[in-house]
Amino acid sequence: ATYCGQAEAVFRVLPAELLSRTVDLDAVQIKELPEVVEGAPPPPEGNVALVHVRIPDLAEVTKLCEKRILHEALKSYSDIVTKSVQDFQGYISKSEDNHYILAFSSTLLALKTALNIQEQLHQVKWPRQLLQVDCCAPVSVAKGSAGATRGLSK
Repeated sequence: ATYCGQAEAVFRVLPAELLSRTVDLDAVQIKELPEVVEGAPPPPEGNVALVHVRIPDLAEVTKLCEKRILHEALKSYSDIVTKSVQDFQGYISKSEDNHYILAFSSTLLALKTALNIQEQLHQVKWPRQLLQVDCCAPVSVAKGSAGATRGLSK
């Protein structure tokens, strides 16, 4: 995998988890093809941009939250990811245990999707019990602060 040189400056502001990479699919051996969903767009071909989306510290959250609250939160998360992929003409290459590998025909669409997912997650009214878990607690940064990373992993 190589970094997309055209958007290199843009990606420097994002954490590694959101960094899109291009991959030549001709050089990749696919052991198992993803399930084809009726009505879903076909996967992109040739050079693609991949985005890996996951919930960090999910095991910790699972131990500390009621199943009902966790189920509702995971449904909101999943709905946001799948809607964003549809809105930006993406393709879910793999989905397992709330981890997603998303494929796009361009790095711009991949970046827009990643940022949209993050923005949509900030709009959700998360349950209080979930927000009381250390890794889910809201983080505030003073406006204009040089360390402003709202919503990004530490």
